[in-house]
Amino acid sequence: MAKSKRQLNREIAEVLQRKPSKVVASARPKSRVAHSTISRQQLNELIASDDPASWSVARDHALERNLKDKIVLLDMARALDTAPADLKVTKGRPYSKSYQVELGNQEYVVVPDDDTAYKIAIASVTDDLKDDPSMFDQEFIGRHIDQKKLKKAVYAAHMDDDYVAELARHQVDDFWDLARRLDVDKAVPDTDEEGALMEPTRKQIAAVEEAYAEDRAKAPMEYFTDIYGHEEALKRAAEAAGIDVKAAAEDAVDTDGWQHFLASYDGNSHDTETGLVYWRVN
Repeated sequence: MAKSKRQLNREIAEVLQRKPSKVVASARPKSRVAHSTISRQQLNELIASDDPASWSVARDHALERNLKDKIVLLDMARALDTAPADLKVTKGRPYSKSYQVELGNQEYVVVPDDDTAYKIAIASVTDDLKDDPSMFDQEFIGRHIDQKKLKKAVYAAHMDDDYVAELARHQVDDFWDLARRLDVDKAVPDTDEEGALMEPTRKQIAAVEEAYAEDRAKAPMEYFTDIYGHEEALKRAAEAAGIDVKAAAEDAVDTDGWQHFLASYDGNSHDTETGLVYWRVN
């Protein structure tokens, strides 16, 4: 249960009265402390004390005034079972919405909540995918290749290819078989007086070329597999069409959990008593 302001001020006054004369001299008169907040100097003296009761009072004061830096310091001191003076707290590191907390050679990151940690993980994975997608499993990358761009790439590749034109010039029967299979209305074969198939016109060739490119684009990965083989196909397809980075990052974090990408020490996260979320990185 949150403490009332009167109760909090009474505890502050009691703690300050127990301090050595130097501290008491810097404090306001007891009657005034009971009706006002303590000074920054007094708060720092409570934090620097070796008395856990002083830390507790300082923490309550920081919570009441929403002094975020002090809350992180005092909350993490309690979570790590150490004196606040043993910790070094740096705001905005390693992420803009986080605090870096150092205890000797141990380093922790503190954020307001799980949602913030999740967003940081998404941003981190997004950067990794943009910088070096090869660090991720290729099957995973394959699920997030931009299919719209991939189909366009395959379509364009077949439109630039001369496969259909070569059939029309050298294998007329095969050309007309392809036209029938693709059901190209604009490519209906003509026959001469003897019933032999005639060579297609330029318009008929263009119609079959477009239909063939559209048909191949329906299964774009088959194109890359046919050319590069299965192991190389995903890499080449990703290079040609790019990755839907946003969807891939969300999939990775949703599947493995944000801790997998941020909590490099042990993959775990923890909550402080006030609900801050922290994890160790070394």
